[in-house]
Amino acid sequence: MVEILRKYKLAILALFILLLLYLVLIFQTSKLTKTQADKSNKTTMALSPTPASSNTIKSYPSIPSSISDSKDAKKIIAKVGEEIIYQKDLDTEISFYPIKSEQTKKDLLKKIIEDSKYLQIAKEEKLPNIGIIDDNIFNSPDKDYFKRVDSVQKIKKELSQATNLKGVIISIWFLNDRVGPLGYEKAKEIAFSKISSLHQRVKLGELTMRQAAELIKNDASLSQIDPTYKLNAFLEFNVPKGKKITWEEQFDNNLWYMKVGEISEIYTGKSYDFAKSKTEKFEAYYLFGQAEEENLSSSGYNSDSMFKEKEKNYEVVYY
Repeated sequence: MVEILRKYKLAILALFILLLLYLVLIFQTSKLTKTQADKSNKTTMALSPTPASSNTIKSYPSIPSSISDSKDAKKIIAKVGEEIIYQKDLDTEISFYPIKSEQTKKDLLKKIIEDSKYLQIAKEEKLPNIGIIDDNIFNSPDKDYFKRVDSVQKIKKELSQATNLKGVIISIWFLNDRVGPLGYEKAKEIAFSKISSLHQRVKLGELTMRQAAELIKNDASLSQIDPTYKLNAFLEFNVPKGKKITWEEQFDNNLWYMKVGEISEIYTGKSYDFAKSKTEKFEAYYLFGQAEEENLSSSGYNSDSMFKEKEKNYEVVYY
């Protein structure tokens, strides 16, 4: 037996070494597998979306992501009295308009400045029924802009003598309950081209609102994007303060802001596409309007005279 062990001791030693190497290899493979699994779990966690806190949910329409993500959203563009006006304010206003021209931006910045003055006048005069004017609606880049607009409306209502507004509206639809034979995008393009041309001619004084409406009614090609284009072309209104003029509250508010005879910018209205949804609204028509006459009562504040008197107290600085 001893002779056999001596004879094969080298072979036995070699087998023992091979066994040790095999055990080491198994250990290293197990360790590598665990490391890869850990990395995989970390990658999965990194790619998984983080649940949004319930505190981030707003009760008003979402601000378009292109504005919220803008690197310049908190850039200061003007100061009105005590209030700083931010790029985000202008971006929010202009998001409602299809034309993003320099003139549109200037008109909307003027509106924002006037809104700021109204808020500061209300604060100074301590007007009733207005609510608190704080950083939730005033002098903050993160203000609730829709609540701000509502507050300005309340201030104007409190100040104004106007009880009735009379005027006219022109519109061209490209989505009237369902998409027409030309398709959504093509119909939208046609509608915008036609109403932009009419809007420019009206603002230049080449056409009256009624003449522009007649051109729409006589344009038979519009039947391809809206079967009832003649009925939708023109609307005359004479409404008391607080009553709806159109389905678009922001557009109605702008009509009350305007001076008599002034032409609004083109606004994009929304309606339903019943083939897609009975609850969600989509961009559906373009419209613009003109305030023709305000009927005044004999009581209350005189909004125009108070504004002209007080606005001089609020210096405007542009940046």
